[in-house]
Amino acid sequence: FFFSSPSMTEVISDLKTLTQYLLSHIAEKGRRNDMAILFNQISLATKVTANAIRRAALESLLGGAGVVNVQGEDVKKLDLVANDAFRNAMIQSELICAIASEEDDDIILLNDSAPYTISFDPLDGSSNIDANVSIGSIFGITERTSKSGKATKEDILQPG
Repeated sequence: FFFSSPSMTEVISDLKTLTQYLLSHIAEKGRRNDMAILFNQISLATKVTANAIRRAALESLLGGAGVVNVQGEDVKKLDLVANDAFRNAMIQSELICAIASEEDDDIILLNDSAPYTISFDPLDGSSNIDANVSIGSIFGITERTSKSGKATKEDILQPG
């Protein structure tokens, strides 16, 4: 069996950025663009977070923030930066009615007429940053179950 791998030029020419994909997704007729908008905002939040991680040593962002989260874990300074980035990005989207974050004690209510909720750990593995181990962001977007008014915990706490 002989396998011919594509040249690097072929591989690079097939690459598509997240922004390029989202723009092509929006351009398709008959598709709602809500998810494209939300994913673009998540992309923005992760870029802000990645930039903060790169500058962390220079801006004294390494180490603990002196607080404990709802899981009983020590919150790192970078956790707070990432949480703010995600929260602000979701507020700007105007599509989120409620946020649940590992870094916050309770849900944060936003736009009463928005159709979605989001749950996230904005900087999973932050305790590994000093050891240079993999880190990332985890999120889940759901349609709210209530149809109007202020979002409830039931809107966020859905099975699945």
